[in-house]
Amino acid sequence: NYEAVMPRDNTKFAVVRSSELSAAIQRVAQFADERSGAVRLRLEANELKISSQSSESGESEDTIDTPYSGDPIVVGFNSTYIVDFLKALGNEGATLVPLDITDGPGIDRMGGALYERFGKLDILVANAGLLGQLSPVGHIEPAIFERVMAVNVTANWRACRRGAFFAN
Repeated sequence: NYEAVMPRDNTKFAVVRSSELSAAIQRVAQFADERSGAVRLRLEANELKISSQSSESGESEDTIDTPYSGDPIVVGFNSTYIVDFLKALGNEGATLVPLDITDGPGIDRMGGALYERFGKLDILVANAGLLGQLSPVGHIEPAIFERVMAVNVTANWRACRRGAFFAN
């Protein structure tokens, strides 16, 4: 449930070397659950902690120093997916921006701040998803339907729209 950990009105971000993050994730992922490959990233004051655990192989944690002064954020990822993404970046820095994906004005501010800082956008990963209720569409409550659309469609559209302004 990303809503529990992603703050609204966030203005903080962290920059890490993608090769360093990839190596740390690969080390830690050796202890991840075999089926999910899940690793946890905890961004807190001046460090990013990467951890995983499974009942079969135990647990592991690695830490990367990074300038960050915002509230602690914890997110989980499939280690294979994030490592593949980081490999595509090469040895460049990856900017981690903890943000509620449905905070439209926040997405606009993030895009402006990234453009101001870097002057360009190499890649935008707008990947959000919320399952919602599995039932015939006529049985879904409007509030649930609107939330699913806000996360799955509107948020990604807004991020892509904002990123398209300076992607060239």
